[in-house]
Amino acid sequence: MSQPSGKKSSPRKPRKKPDDSTEDDAVVHATIRAALENYKERKKLNQNNVEIITAVLEEYLDTFMIIGYNYDGEMISYSHAKTQAQVDALNTGIFRFINQHAVKPPHLPGYGPTEV
Repeated sequence: MSQPSGKKSSPRKPRKKPDDSTEDDAVVHATIRAALENYKERKKLNQNNVEIITAVLEEYLDTFMIIGYNYDGEMISYSHAKTQAQVDALNTGIFRFINQHAVKPPHLPGYGPTEV
């Protein structure tokens, strides 16, 4: 069979990316890799800091709990208790802390004790 107008049909080949886009891809990959390494290092430093603080506190406190946030906004919590009685004491302590520092709602008319 002959092809109309002398053109041969061939499967389409994928287009090559321009050279600058491969350079851009390399820059993006390098940037992402560097950011991930930086994040990994910060996580490692944060964990090391928690371990150092824990070691210092263990010298002075038998049972304790650390709760806070790092600079990335991630919560950090650590508790040190060797026995179930110490765990129960920590739980009671944190419950008391929350109750003492909770914001009490203002007195609303119609609720609670009324004065005559």
